Amino acid sequence: MTPSVASLFTEHARYVGRLLRFMGVREPDLEDACQEVFMVVHRKIDTLRPEASPRAWLYGICVNEARRRRRSTARNATDELDSQTKLPVVESSLEQRRTARQTSLALLEVLDEDKREVFLLHDVEQLPMREICEALSIPLQTGYSRLRLGRERLQAAVAQMKAQTMREEAS
Repeated sequence: MTPSVASLFTEHARYVGRLLRFMGVREPDLEDACQEVFMVVHRKIDTLRPEASPRAWLYGICVNEARRRRRSTARNATDELDSQTKLPVVESSLEQRRTARQTSLALLEVLDEDKREVFLLHDVEQLPMREICEALSIPLQTGYSRLRLGRERLQAAVAQMKAQTMREEAS
């Protein structure tokens, strides 16, 4: 039986918001983007197969919405990363969490869309690779390859960020 739009919203709105944020949707645009996702859900609810994972299906819709927003909003991720690494050290726990979140989002920006999608679904949302590949319409081995390459790229970006921080601290 196909779930209702209202039940999908109740169960998965926070998940959708989190995904959109991970995919690079700016904080001020999150609410609108989330509404757009559920408008698409309303229009396409009949395409959700009963045996399919609602999270994987919603993920596909989120991917399309985030891509659409990125195309319409020109942003330079490297400038954003540079500005975030130069933030002053703040004692506040809240400010530290914000900085950590901004850094995490900036790190995700180093990944190509295809690798970011697989990484988020597998390592963050912990969906099985078969569901991910089905949701993204890719072969299973392609999914594993994208995950491996994405992890390698993230590790390199973290190492680069650490080296930059150490250089700045030494100066």
